[in-house]
Amino acid sequence: MTIGQNTPPDPSRNPEDPGCQGRTSDLPGDPGSLPARQPSAREVSDFKTARTLATVASVAGPVSVFFGGMPLSVAGAVCGAIALRRFGRLAAEGSELSMAAARLMRSSVIGLIVCVVAFALNAYSFFTVLPEVLQMMEFGELDLSVESGVGSASGQSATWG
Repeated sequence: MTIGQNTPPDPSRNPEDPGCQGRTSDLPGDPGSLPARQPSAREVSDFKTARTLATVASVAGPVSVFFGGMPLSVAGAVCGAIALRRFGRLAAEGSELSMAAARLMRSSVIGLIVCVVAFALNAYSFFTVLPEVLQMMEFGELDLSVESGVGSASGQSATWG
């Protein structure tokens, strides 16, 4: 038995077929819409830049929860917002990049939402811990000087005596 033996053959697509005559492009909208035009160099450059910005937004949100904090989540949100605007403009222009830009708009929206949520989590944790850190600094429980022997083996440990 060979692969595809039980499947019916694909119907041939004849250009004179009445079902194919009115269709000139795969863009959403009217089936008889004008064919998509070739994108200009500026549109291709904007698409690549927006794609990079959407990727930065998608990565910056989760990373900022652990390492970057609020500045990284703000940078990711700004990148996501810029990418969203560029994809929106490219999707409305009617070139061959319009469909790809419309699909990548969803990616930039998700990246933007993740960055905003990460910013909210970082802000909440910062403002929750800040009074405790300030209190520790006020009473001398938190020594931020390097000369105090932090990480050195000299001196006795408070834990082990």
